[in-house]
Amino acid sequence: MINVSDLTGYLTCPRLCYFRMRFGTKLNEMNAVREIYLSLRKGYDLTWAENRFLELGGDKEVFKRAKVNFEFLNELEILKPVDWEVKLESERYRLRGILDELVEFRSNFHPLILSLKSPQKDVRFKERIKVSAFCMLLKERDVNCDYGFVYYCYDGVLRRVDVGRRERYYVLKLVEKVERIKKGFMPEKSKNAKCEFCEYGEVCRSKPSTFQEKFGKRFML
Repeated sequence: MINVSDLTGYLTCPRLCYFRMRFGTKLNEMNAVREIYLSLRKGYDLTWAENRFLELGGDKEVFKRAKVNFEFLNELEILKPVDWEVKLESERYRLRGILDELVEFRSNFHPLILSLKSPQKDVRFKERIKVSAFCMLLKERDVNCDYGFVYYCYDGVLRRVDVGRRERYYVLKLVEKVERIKKGFMPEKSKNAKCEFCEYGEVCRSKPSTFQEKFGKRFML
């Protein structure tokens, strides 16, 4: 199956998706922010959140940066927490993922995902796709929802994401693209990729033969 995170990784940069699927990724501020959010929503404090992050193998300095920038919006209380870190999968959609939070709003259940900084308007396309994917996975559990939420933890901004046929269709197209990568296809990198911030920037600029030297058998499928 394809992970929902692989879809959003592809939208960030197809080549980044390729490397992450093979070599993994380091814990970053997003991971730290997730632990802060989940701990606070569950009624725990920041010390508990830090303990969780460090036990995952995170760095104290990374957690410190996340803690300084994190903002908790009181209006989140209108969304009643139902469950956290919900594992979902669907053979039908060839998709799986871990939902940050399942919330209840106006007597219905909806997915809520986390992000760092908000755009000036609406939501980013990769966030729309992520919410759409989780709506599809929830429907496989007989949870009928046609919208979800994104919470921007560094701005204290909550935004609704409506999900329609177009979004669901695009999720399926992305599954096909990522499955091709999983089978060994190396895509071109995004024209808008911020290579200077990418942990795989150096190896991405290398030739395929250099990949094999650097990563050995892990490079081979």
